[in-house]
Amino acid sequence: MKDKDIKRLNKITEEFKKGFEFLNTLPKSVVVFGSARTSPKNKHYKRARELAYKLAKKGFAIMTGAGGGIMEACNKGAKEAGGISIGLNIDLPHYQEKNKYITHCIKFDHFYTRKVMFTKYSFASVVFPGGYGTLDELFEQLTVLQNGKIPQRPLIIIGKHYYAGLFNWVKEILLKGNKINHTDIKLFYIVDDIDEAIKIIEKEYKATKKFFI
Repeated sequence: MKDKDIKRLNKITEEFKKGFEFLNTLPKSVVVFGSARTSPKNKHYKRARELAYKLAKKGFAIMTGAGGGIMEACNKGAKEAGGISIGLNIDLPHYQEKNKYITHCIKFDHFYTRKVMFTKYSFASVVFPGGYGTLDELFEQLTVLQNGKIPQRPLIIIGKHYYAGLFNWVKEILLKGNKINHTDIKLFYIVDDIDEAIKIIEKEYKATKKFFI
């Protein structure tokens, strides 16, 4: 193995170690994904803040990617509710400054290390409208669920109108083309109502709590 590969491997190993040690001190969370470009005036920002506030009031910790937009909204809602507001930040070419509503924060260099932490230390996933990064996180969650790499969990997509075109394509092209099956369509919920999302999380958490000790 080349010296540069050994150096990279050691760096990745150290990053995993740092993440495991940090997150092992915190409760399992609801991880929320969504666009960093969402304005505080946008309805999805307000709904993300509401979701996190209500979940935090019920005792759930909230985890995001620590940036702006939907991430900021969720960290803000959790902090306002007096809850645990976790941010997993990352170094990017255009530096992503962490938002000011995080109570527990850690920074990563690698997307894949960070993704492992999002999945390993959460028991439910919520996806708000977003761009490439959000879609990457959404389909990665679907892939590991589809292949049984993690225990079944609630995966809730918020924004029926926003995601309508995407999931019409999933049904019309992927499902009808036998690229996925009918069971795969049941891996997620698409809702608009925040209270409906919370009920799904509560119900499934109570039913599968044994997996998250």
